[in-house]
Amino acid sequence: MLISTELPGPSAVLSASTSSNWSTPDELSTSSSPSNIWGSQILTITDGRFTHTLSISTASFPAALQLRDDFLHDLQTAGGAEPISSLVELWARFIGFTVRRLEQSPHGLADDLRHLLTIALDTFDRDILLQREIHGVVYALDISADAESAILAAYVRARHVLRKVSRPAAPSALLAAAQQRKARLYAVFGGQGNDEDYFEELRMLWQTYRPLVEDLIPSVSSMLQRETREESISRFYHNGMDIVTWLENPDRTPPSDYLIGASISMPLIGLLQLAWYRVVGRIVGTTPAQLQTALAGATGHSQGIIPATVIAVAQSWTQFDALALDALRLLLAIGTASQDQFAVGQLPPAVVADAEANGEGFPGPMLSVADCPISQLRTYVASVNGYLPVDARIEIALINGPTNAVLAGPPLSLHGFNVWLRQVKAPAKGLQHRIPFSQRKPEIHTRFLPITTAFHSSYLTDVAPGVLERVADFTITGHQLRIPVFCTHTGTDLRKCGAVNLIPKLIAMITTQQVVWPRAVHFPGSTHILAFGPDGASGIGTLTNRLKEGTGVRTILATGISSSRTELGDRSEFFNWNPAPKGLVYGPIWRNRYRPQLVQIAGGGVLVDTKLSRLLGLPPVMVAGMTPTTAAWDFCAAVMRAGYHVELALGGFHQAAQLETDVYKLLDAVPAGRGITCNMIYAAPHAVKWQIPLLAKLRAAGVPLEGLTIGAGVPSLEVATRYINELGLRHMGFKPGTLPAIYQVLDIASAHPTFPILLQWTGGRGGGHHSFEDFHQPILQAYDSIRRCENVILVAGSGFGGAQDTFPYLTGDWACRYNRPPMPFDGILLGSRLMTAKEAHTSPAVKQAIVNAPGVEDEGDWEQTYTQPAGGIMTVTSEMGEPIHKLATRGVQLWAELDRNVFSLDRSKRVAYLQKHRDYLIQRLNTDSVKVWFGCDVQGSVIDLEEMTYAEVLRRFIALTYVSAEGRWIDDSYRLFLQDFLKRVDARIGDVAPGPGLSEVNGDEALADPTTALNAILKRLPTAEAQLIGTQDAEYFLLLCQRRGTKPVPFVPVLDENFETYFKKDSLWQSEDLAAVADADVGRVRPSDILGNIYHGHIECLQQQDPEYQQDGIPIVDCFSPYSVPQDWRLAELGIHCSPVGNTGAMLYEVKPLDGAPGAPPTPSLAEWLVALGGSNGGWRQAFFHAATIVQGRAICENPLRRLFQPTRESYVMVQQGHGGLSADPIITLFEHRPHSEPVKVVEVRVDEPSVITLEIIN
Repeated sequence: MLISTELPGPSAVLSASTSSNWSTPDELSTSSSPSNIWGSQILTITDGRFTHTLSISTASFPAALQLRDDFLHDLQTAGGAEPISSLVELWARFIGFTVRRLEQSPHGLADDLRHLLTIALDTFDRDILLQREIHGVVYALDISADAESAILAAYVRARHVLRKVSRPAAPSALLAAAQQRKARLYAVFGGQGNDEDYFEELRMLWQTYRPLVEDLIPSVSSMLQRETREESISRFYHNGMDIVTWLENPDRTPPSDYLIGASISMPLIGLLQLAWYRVVGRIVGTTPAQLQTALAGATGHSQGIIPATVIAVAQSWTQFDALALDALRLLLAIGTASQDQFAVGQLPPAVVADAEANGEGFPGPMLSVADCPISQLRTYVASVNGYLPVDARIEIALINGPTNAVLAGPPLSLHGFNVWLRQVKAPAKGLQHRIPFSQRKPEIHTRFLPITTAFHSSYLTDVAPGVLERVADFTITGHQLRIPVFCTHTGTDLRKCGAVNLIPKLIAMITTQQVVWPRAVHFPGSTHILAFGPDGASGIGTLTNRLKEGTGVRTILATGISSSRTELGDRSEFFNWNPAPKGLVYGPIWRNRYRPQLVQIAGGGVLVDTKLSRLLGLPPVMVAGMTPTTAAWDFCAAVMRAGYHVELALGGFHQAAQLETDVYKLLDAVPAGRGITCNMIYAAPHAVKWQIPLLAKLRAAGVPLEGLTIGAGVPSLEVATRYINELGLRHMGFKPGTLPAIYQVLDIASAHPTFPILLQWTGGRGGGHHSFEDFHQPILQAYDSIRRCENVILVAGSGFGGAQDTFPYLTGDWACRYNRPPMPFDGILLGSRLMTAKEAHTSPAVKQAIVNAPGVEDEGDWEQTYTQPAGGIMTVTSEMGEPIHKLATRGVQLWAELDRNVFSLDRSKRVAYLQKHRDYLIQRLNTDSVKVWFGCDVQGSVIDLEEMTYAEVLRRFIALTYVSAEGRWIDDSYRLFLQDFLKRVDARIGDVAPGPGLSEVNGDEALADPTTALNAILKRLPTAEAQLIGTQDAEYFLLLCQRRGTKPVPFVPVLDENFETYFKKDSLWQSEDLAAVADADVGRVRPSDILGNIYHGHIECLQQQDPEYQQDGIPIVDCFSPYSVPQDWRLAELGIHCSPVGNTGAMLYEVKPLDGAPGAPPTPSLAEWLVALGGSNGGWRQAFFHAATIVQGRAICENPLRRLFQPTRESYVMVQQGHGGLSADPIITLFEHRPHSEPVKVVEVRVDEPSVITLEIIN
């Protein structure tokens, strides 16, 4: 602890009084006025690394010194207190200590302490909070909820003591905007059932904001105690209703099972909500009438309709408190009468144990059902009710959303519903990702709510008369409502009821009427919803926010502790009086934020503007990596020269040398500056093991490898991080196959928030490898989470073929048929569609077969491919164990049959099955499969490998791997195979010394004509014609068939445990080499035409959809860039100061802390600094500073600018507009501060001639 005093100089005090650029408070400390500078002294308060000073008048200084010493002593001796973690917390504790000392002081010392408290509070507001509203400052600290509460409590108590509690420095910005109709604000109140610990929230409120609710809570406590002593209801209150005692003494609070009873929880939850409303209103300094001018309406979920009605009537806080007492009396009456009407007896222990064992909770009269469409739920309820007597049936009590509801009824009946539902739904831990989506059991989740009576059901029909009798003196009419209050069943405005008493309607909305929450919160034109709980982030705010996702509505939690969920606001957003420079926060409108737009590149063509096109600088229509089509470098080059993005498929490469060669061929065939993106199959670990090091090697050599897409699996965060950090890529793509895999990708994106991640979603409809998922449902569930990751680019690929079927996915209109707001994708992914392109290596006959495939009329019919051909396509299981779409040829139908009958068996049972059905399987292989049976004698009869002579083995191998009609090997690895096997044969049956025949097979050209070479060899080895292959040589032959790094053999040599590998491995090659298939048994246009027709179709659709393009033309931009420029407020937070240089038009950029900001000044990162220097006007300046790498020739290297323009406080950057006004090229100059001299120019960047940027380094 440091204790010091000093006399200030004039400059010190003046600096303190002018250090903040925030608005001046209504009351400034008198000690900061220059007129009494020399009559004051400085008091320093320090704890550890936190210190601050007070300017105290000389007369008050002794009292201040004693107060400070007592405070520091109190800090040292306080047991169990958390260590102070911020200057805000230190000062709040000092203020709280001062308030306590003031409240306990004799009258003679009160004036001095009040004066000191005034100075301390003014200093806190001015120097530490920087005139910001305290809640936002506190919620930004990394502290516990208890510490947050303590800081806020000290601040509120201090303002209360000084009579400033309802006098904020300025009005709430959101409140003012709502009052001016610049925002449209609604209020919602929740009901019961989400949280058994609601009373702890009430305790937190009491401890934090006690001065604001002292007029309400004690009077409510007294009233409820009187009411509950009445003989007719006292049996429900064996623990009493002494709220204040419970709040002050946690150890005397009744247990949870008492507090969740309807007779207790209804009035207490109502009190919690009304108390929060009072806190919010008092903090923003308004009356209830003034709040009404800001609210466009209100409603409540179940019992929440009562406080919603209260806030619509009350005009003053006095009237509010009186109405609150009546409203809580009404809730008490409803709770006791409902509990009396629907008494729940003790349940059999076996029922309780069964429910809890299945994760359904303790059985009660209300059951939450999630993830079940309401229409389906009605069917389930009707089915179960068919087994139940009339007086024990269940009802749908609340509809909370399209797939979210609550049932009401006797606990035993609801338990029976759960038992029945277990036979229908998927088990809790069941994995269904390998079951076709339409065949899956519904994944429904049920949970009993902590509620003790069956609200919103016919079981409470007789409750209303008794309640009305108890509250006969309480009436509210529709005419009394100053704002709309929406019925929870129909959504109609209760003001339409006119002079009719609303109390009976309100009772019915809680007891017997079904809640239809989507109707109640229709809220036309809403921009903000203020949610008054209970339950904070898990309550009514979250429930309502789900219904408003993507529509531009911001939900703000007015209750509980601060939320870390970015999609929800906390009450600091409502309290904040100075949202500038950020401005008010609104919810995202997905259609507006992500919809495609047209831009005209200066000097270029029209481009569709999406997140994908901004990342790539290319149209948002790309070609996916697919083996074997995009494994061909020349095909990829054709796509890239046409101006589109394509992925080089690494799955088509078996050797590193071949991949490296083809990468360089591709690089030489495309325009300079274009980068290469590769597609890797993660489910092939052996390939990954050599491909990743090779990519790293190529990247280190300057090869412009810009991206890597990982398919067939999502790597762990650790592995993905290693790829991102070590490969030096610009972007990375993932192709998740399931909803959990989507979230796994989002975890990777969240861990690298500035690195672009392409999330390529194809679902089950896509060509080639695919999942069992529906295309739409996982995106409907995850879209909001995807869009909260700003660095994720969402790409759709799912059997698309043209502009018309892809355009709704770019605009997002596809989601409207599911009653959801538009959900645009950022790009379109094409795969199989390109197999028919002219440059694709697909064999002509296969291209024709693809064209001839009829497809399905209804997209929902695609799942038939799992069991039968549909639209000419079947689904089989690939060698990687994943489903894959193939043309339904005879061979593929055989594949599907083997999947069902052979490959589904346990591996230990397969060989026995193969031997039992040997003749049938060989016959089918030879007639229907591209992988024929190898064993064959000279007469063409089927035999086994061990029954073949050496000559028959050699001739059969050549016949199956060499295309004699075209004079070529299918793959050069087969030549090496034959070469190695011939050496083995010669060693086995040849002469001791090798003859001229075998010497001819050594060398690259030796077996260019294998038939001629073999004939020569067999003349020297005549025994090969008659001698059967030896056992060891047969095993060696099989070993060569399985040799790694070579192309898999195009035949099945043996029916053993490796049969699935022989049959499935490399199953796609024949599509590009039909001439190599035994007996050759099985629309072409350029890629530029296919892609161009789709892309230009999108442009035409956008022009037709938006008439502004016709009227105003397409906007022209100088630079098409993925980089967004931070707003001025964000630059200031980062420590970047941007200011004009007089009237010259030049701008000065320097690293400088925000004026008056406490603590160490921030230093921006290099990336943040360069983004600021790049500006927002596009052009070469933006590209020059933003690009992490540049291309030299065809190599990629680090942008040298990063070494020159480092963010330091010893330099600054001036950007001057060149001659020619705003359209002229800028001149960028870096200056360095030098001791004892003027700043020195050290770097200048300018354009001296068109297309040439000059970088001058000045010594």
